[in-house]
Amino acid sequence: MNTEKAVLNYFIQNLGNYTSGEELSNQLNISRTAVWKAVKQLKEQGYEISSKTRKGYCLVDNGVLNTAFINKYLHTDNLDLHVYETIGSTNSEAKNISSQRHSTEPLVIISDQQTAGYGRYGRKFESPKNTGIYMSILLENQHQNDLNPGLLTTAVAIAVSRTIKKLFHKDTEIKWVNDVLLDGKKICGILTEGVANLETQSISQVIIGIGINYTTPLELFPAELRERVGSLKELAEKYHVSRNMFIACCLDEFFAIYRNYTSADFMDEYRELSVVIGKEVRIKQGNKIITGVVSTIDDLGRIVLTDGQIFSSGEVTKIRY
Repeated sequence: MNTEKAVLNYFIQNLGNYTSGEELSNQLNISRTAVWKAVKQLKEQGYEISSKTRKGYCLVDNGVLNTAFINKYLHTDNLDLHVYETIGSTNSEAKNISSQRHSTEPLVIISDQQTAGYGRYGRKFESPKNTGIYMSILLENQHQNDLNPGLLTTAVAIAVSRTIKKLFHKDTEIKWVNDVLLDGKKICGILTEGVANLETQSISQVIIGIGINYTTPLELFPAELRERVGSLKELAEKYHVSRNMFIACCLDEFFAIYRNYTSADFMDEYRELSVVIGKEVRIKQGNKIITGVVSTIDDLGRIVLTDGQIFSSGEVTKIRY
């Protein structure tokens, strides 16, 4: 481990506490000059480190993404975390890694920026740097006979909603199947994809992509999106919750559900947060458009219309209140 990383990890393990240069020097067996240089380099990378005479240095979690930071807050064991400064797409990277790894541990890929982020149907997902949460979870498919991607997507939506409620004391809404809304505007999109095993002709792994407008100023989005998208910026700043902390809490919430997600015991909560139940909607499936009133979302995550039609896939393009 290089000096810079060693100093950073020591700061993170002692988060919120001041550490003198002398103590750092003794604990890490490096010179005081090396400590000073490491602190200078960390500040240049964007880390916030305060310093006080006779007290030393104190690291502040200002949201710079870091594996050690996330692990500091995380309560879920055996997660393989990879953090990138920039990447094409976290889902694409998960696909690339899926064919090369032999571990069965869940893999979590997080990036500060995506240059080719995408959502459902390959639509571009705006992913500006330093402000968003772009994360993919790669899972071994443990439910070969009853894998339900739609139910898995709803589980993630609940995990995100629970995290927002826990950290910000704010209720969210969910638009079937993959959009989390705050005050009527989309702040999170979810994309679940499968990795096929050609030999067994089955889905061997599952990738869940999560994109959140966290501290993203709305002016960073194209003008045509600003009426529809929102951000957690005000809440994150009000409650002083960093991206690292939010990511850790969200992962904890998801894996608490995932252990037994096929039981669908969270679906009552999903239905309570749904903005489509009881509303007239337009559902798009390819070139086909279906209009009807939503009766419920069933325990398989499917949308059920009052005329009896059931849809496990599709996109709600319009809601009439």
